[in-house]
Amino acid sequence: MVKAYDGNVKFTVYPEAKHDSWTQTYNNPELYKWFLQHQRQKAIDKRYFSMHWNTL
Repeated sequence: MVKAYDGNVKFTVYPEAKHDSWTQTYNNPELYKWFLQHQRQKAIDKRYFSMHWNTL
């Protein structure tokens, strides 16, 4: 599914972390650089969509 949307995934395993993988993850400056590379798309106006769905 990620490939279908031209996604770019980096999967990191911290075997020694067990159930505490978030500590190492959030201590990694690369995560914040990755966050800043993305923007949320604008939400679709549902009222417009419901009125014009057959013309889209």
